[in-house]
Amino acid sequence: MIVESIIEYALRIRELRRAGPSNLEQALAPTFQRLLESLLPHIAANELVVVPEFATPGVGRPDIALKRAGQPARAFVELKAPTKPGDPARYRDPHDKRQFVRFQSLPVWAISNFSSLRVFQRDDMIASIEIVPEAALEPETTDAKAERLIRKGDPAGLIKALTPLVLADPPPANDAKQLAGNMAHAARLVRGIVEDRLAELTEAGEANAPLQAVRDEFREVLYAHPQAAGYDAKRFDPLFAAAFAQTLAFGLLLVREATDRAVGRESWQNMPREHALMRTTLHVLSMEEIVSDVGVGFDVILDTVNTFEPATLARKTGKPDPILYFYEDYLQVFDPVARGRYGVYYTPVEVVTYMVAALDRALRDDLGAAGLTDAAVTLLDPATGTGTFLLGVIEHVRHSVESSTGPGADHGALRALSVRLFGFELLVGPYAVAHYRLRHAMGALQAKQRVGVFLADPLAEPGAAAPEGKLGFVADNIRTERHDADRIKQRQQILAIIGNPPYRRLATGEVSELVGTGWMNFGTISKSRFETLAGGTSSNFSRTFGRFLALGNLENFRKRGRAGPRRRGVHLEPDLSCGETLRRNAQNAARALRPDRDHRFARGCETRRARRRRRRSGRVQYSGRNRDHARNCG
Repeated sequence: MIVESIIEYALRIRELRRAGPSNLEQALAPTFQRLLESLLPHIAANELVVVPEFATPGVGRPDIALKRAGQPARAFVELKAPTKPGDPARYRDPHDKRQFVRFQSLPVWAISNFSSLRVFQRDDMIASIEIVPEAALEPETTDAKAERLIRKGDPAGLIKALTPLVLADPPPANDAKQLAGNMAHAARLVRGIVEDRLAELTEAGEANAPLQAVRDEFREVLYAHPQAAGYDAKRFDPLFAAAFAQTLAFGLLLVREATDRAVGRESWQNMPREHALMRTTLHVLSMEEIVSDVGVGFDVILDTVNTFEPATLARKTGKPDPILYFYEDYLQVFDPVARGRYGVYYTPVEVVTYMVAALDRALRDDLGAAGLTDAAVTLLDPATGTGTFLLGVIEHVRHSVESSTGPGADHGALRALSVRLFGFELLVGPYAVAHYRLRHAMGALQAKQRVGVFLADPLAEPGAAAPEGKLGFVADNIRTERHDADRIKQRQQILAIIGNPPYRRLATGEVSELVGTGWMNFGTISKSRFETLAGGTSSNFSRTFGRFLALGNLENFRKRGRAGPRRRGVHLEPDLSCGETLRRNAQNAARALRPDRDHRFARGCETRRARRRRRRSGRVQYSGRNRDHARNCG
């Protein structure tokens, strides 16, 4: 019976090829679909539907999907013309190469040129089989010869190769690291689909397609100077595709955790009200025309978010919150190159832990505060990225409270901390991740309270007009977001600033373009002023921003042994190239915070004259890479 199905399949392929269709792949696809349908009963008894996607335009879907009733598709087959090689490593067409890389983020999938079949789990090939000899599909081959060639083969190999596709289940997520990998693969698939679809629209001469409109909305309304974070503003499509994927993935994950319900295309309506801009952005990404373009990517993300057990991300007493390391594991799959690019996405948890502990010690030793648990200590990360520094503060406060009071006593402390923890972020992708991570770490907030991370340019002058886009409901929310950010800049008392700024040397003219002129006044802080600050009568964001720029140098260190607030074996290496905006202000601000030894934090940002004076005095000895850096900086 199986052999007869294959003989009939080959006969139909030869007939179609003799007819000379203009689109050979699409003309042959229904024949492949019928072959699969005839073979399925020989593999599994469960009801499985072969869904033809080959008639759907765009890049978002493989040609065939396999799904069970009531479940999303979890296995896919991409078809290539018989004239193309069966081995993807031999592809020459750029479209085929990009597509092959993109589909490697699918959990289970296959690729076929009608003669051969290769089955993959992600990027791991698990089966390679000949469906029929290539000669049996050639138009000039006689029916009798083709039948003889086919009967020489053993169909058992084909059945075995198809079995993983037929029995595909959601990828396992037994711990937070596995879940992070699954989420990253799903988001990477979406990113590739969006970027390729935009390229396809551009090549076709389209200018007003729905996906292009959403991209323009992101560029004009949701972004503020992406070049300040190290990105090429002229190549916005890759940045948009990454932001699209991360916002969709972590927005849906936030809704799933907040509601404890399965997510779907209308889940933006269930986004908690304290995440108003996230709700709006998720709404945009879930519009019908956009979902159609994203295709299978949207389905895979939904399936990934809906099929893991929430206990996977639950914090266990006495252990760090798994979400602290979740993004590190996620980023390793989603965009490993970003780990070393300007610190935009990623700061190692060990660095964060060290800096948070050092800040806690400085607050206690120099300002007489009760450390990060002190109710008078307000904190800001002006380049918060995905929120790792703010999470580090949360974890430190949680550990301090549990150590002094006992397990379970941290809930009230974190509620109190949430109203004095703030962050600014330029890019909407990391902003979405930060909102999810902080929501997860602190739980539901009090009524009418929002997560203190704002989508705003920390260097923009307060009161700058919010740009208007074509989608009015997005502009309304961004205006509210920028208004709230301006309130932090102008009126919120900030005592401590911590973070990892996106290091990049500014070109001529960029200081006024990105920062503006005249609105920032750098100042210092001392123990004698702490009581005034605690009373809420002095110092604001702009006065302490210089200290943040200098403390950010702690991100550039190499770990030798165990890292800790006062442990040996931690070597600081200022690897950044310092721009003129840092050189004269950050140095003294950092020294004021730790006058006895924190001059090391800013030594890469001092003038040549000051550096020579200090080196002659013998206070700091440069060696190795630090000497080279000191010679080249400034």
